[in-house]
Amino acid sequence: MSARVTVSTQAIASPPPGVVVDSGQAFIVGQTQRGPAHVPTRIFGLADFRAVFGERSGGTDLYDVVASAFKEGLGSAYILRAVGPSPVNATIGLDSAKIVATAKEPGAFANGWTAAYTSAFQDDHAGEG
Repeated sequence: MSARVTVSTQAIASPPPGVVVDSGQAFIVGQTQRGPAHVPTRIFGLADFRAVFGERSGGTDLYDVVASAFKEGLGSAYILRAVGPSPVNATIGLDSAKIVATAKEPGAFANGWTAAYTSAFQDDHAGEG
């Protein structure tokens, strides 16, 4: 007599949670649209990169390198934004330059920003004599 094989199956709602494995770190230096200059910043994905360093910008391959690395399973990366030898923070003067607003970080990304202010002081008795 031959042996019998019994098979049973069971459906489950979802697979058990997987173990998150940090598959490595990278240290990457390059030009970005914005972000802290000369300060290594740890990111854990492309969304983090965009939040800190901006979108893909022309003339640099750093965005593509980061996107590819995370797509291939990179766990985290330290990004160091490189800027030129004399980086400039954008500024704009308000009220004949009595008030000056300066960008927090260097780069051309802030050159198109505008700024306005209103005075909190209101003289309700102006013109009365």
